[in-house]
Amino acid sequence: GTDGITKIYTNGIKLAEGMINFKPSELKQQRNFLGRAEYNDSDYKGIYDEFKVYSVALEDEEIQSLCDEVLYTEQMNKALKGLETLKTWDGKDADLTNLTDDLLLPERGDGDSVSITWESTDNDVINVVTPGDGIVTQPHGEDAEDAEVTLTATIKVRDYTKTGTKTYTIKVPKREGADLKPLRRAIAAAQQTYDEAKLRSNIYTTSSFTALKKAIDDANALLEKAAPTEEEITEVINELKK
Repeated sequence: GTDGITKIYTNGIKLAEGMINFKPSELKQQRNFLGRAEYNDSDYKGIYDEFKVYSVALEDEEIQSLCDEVLYTEQMNKALKGLETLKTWDGKDADLTNLTDDLLLPERGDGDSVSITWESTDNDVINVVTPGDGIVTQPHGEDAEDAEVTLTATIKVRDYTKTGTKTYTIKVPKREGADLKPLRRAIAAAQQTYDEAKLRSNIYTTSSFTALKKAIDDANALLEKAAPTEEEITEVINELKK
């Protein structure tokens, strides 16, 4: 500006300001550099995406607005890309056309600047009340039918009032027979214990290690059974927990 004050901004936020004893128009051509100095300093390690020169000094609000547009779009696009595929509780890609397992619903995008909240059109089928979880309850009973639920992720970047959304149409089939989710979770927990025990051979005796492996094999066999009963599932889960 005309007052001789120079200001430095990063991401639209003013970091410093001070007086200078010359005007930008007085800079000589041979002393103008981007990414390097005329002295023996290190070069800038980065890439310039855009460089603009304005004929007037911009106000703080104008600079903030210019940066906000770029930062908001960049963070929103990253968040949307990260939500392209939902994961089940065990880290696998969720089959949204036939969902039977609980979901992992991220609360953050790439970094702390992006927050994500979730809504469900039917919390009785996919409950999103607990942050980070989408608890799936398959319809069951004599008159039960397959359910269709819409999940909506609302994405907020920093303090911007503008938000983005991502929606998912999910089909949850009715459950025939016993609920297998507790069994799958118990098998996963036992398998993790078994894998860790193989790396630390001194925490199990040979007999207990063999018993755990047998319990896992029996549980997987029951999981493949056409119609296991609640009693069979409970018995196998108890064996896994011993």
